[in-house]
Amino acid sequence: MSRREFLKKAVLLAGGIAAAGAGAEYALKNLLDGKTHTESPKEESPEQSAATNADDAWLEKQFENEEVLSIEGHLVHVLDIKPREAKTEAPVVMAPGYGTLSPADSKVNILEMARQGRRTLFVDEPRGVDGVLKNEKSEEQRLAEEKIEKFFLRQAETLIAVLDKKGIEQTDAVGHSEGCLYLVVAASLYPERFRNLVLFDPAGMVGDDSPASLAYRFLKENIAETIETNEKRSAGVMSAPAEEQTKRGDKDFLAYLKEDLPESIDEVRSIAKQQIRTLLKRAHAKGVMISIVQGIDDNVFPMDRVQEQASRTDPEKGRREGLIVDGFYSVKGGHDEFLLDPERYTRIADLALTALEEKRKSEILSEAQQ
Repeated sequence: MSRREFLKKAVLLAGGIAAAGAGAEYALKNLLDGKTHTESPKEESPEQSAATNADDAWLEKQFENEEVLSIEGHLVHVLDIKPREAKTEAPVVMAPGYGTLSPADSKVNILEMARQGRRTLFVDEPRGVDGVLKNEKSEEQRLAEEKIEKFFLRQAETLIAVLDKKGIEQTDAVGHSEGCLYLVVAASLYPERFRNLVLFDPAGMVGDDSPASLAYRFLKENIAETIETNEKRSAGVMSAPAEEQTKRGDKDFLAYLKEDLPESIDEVRSIAKQQIRTLLKRAHAKGVMISIVQGIDDNVFPMDRVQEQASRTDPEKGRREGLIVDGFYSVKGGHDEFLLDPERYTRIADLALTALEEKRKSEILSEAQQ
């Protein structure tokens, strides 16, 4: 079996993921293999269908009613989507990638996460807000901030300020691409505020980089994904909501650049410069559980480079000794599958969170029995 064939079939799980519930593990395997939850989905009764439609309408109504929070004299826009029955107390923060102008660019992902029974938060401030966090910082935090690009520090502090304002003590989080940067920054500085992170095709995990190289890889990926998207549309395999989201995202991406072109260029420089491996290790050491979901055909942040960064290496022996995270899933597709196939990839995120929750319970039980 070639390395590429191996990567296509592999789901690399760091120690302990096998402790996840069999149902979540089985469903995850199916989704990673490109299948649905079950081989033979059951048809809903008229009553069940009516209930589903009512729930969808309930979530849609919340999506259209964005909150405006006043924090330290600043107005911060936030979506807070609450399912009728939440399966966990902690909400999930959704953090999108570069060029996301509004929640509409991630609408399918946001609503799908809520449909999975998770309260879903989306901070609608793409570039963050200065001066919203007035907490006193420890010496450890101040030293850590010296290695963080101010752009992502601003986004991270905006998120923490929102959690403070809404009285949320702990949260889970799902990030895509650049969104992973500020989530890891926030979790490394404020680990007590986070339970689990699921990172899709994370930026900051490819080692040394440059703005020119990053821009070239983005262009290469964009060409490949344009061809793939057109093929999916022609074949009728892209859902109507996903197609609408993709079209809206393409339009908003250009608007995002035009809104503040110098800032957008500086943002690319920051993405290329910011490394999160050390921050990831710090958050993990403080008790935050982390999984990475990586596309094997990702041209922007290539699979082999992300794997290299996610590996734990003995500095003296110079060899790999497992992973620095709790789970590493390899999946088919390129960099933006999270947005191009939002229903499926959001279900992967939900199940990956469940796997981390089950692993945490297993570890707590194991410690109690010792």
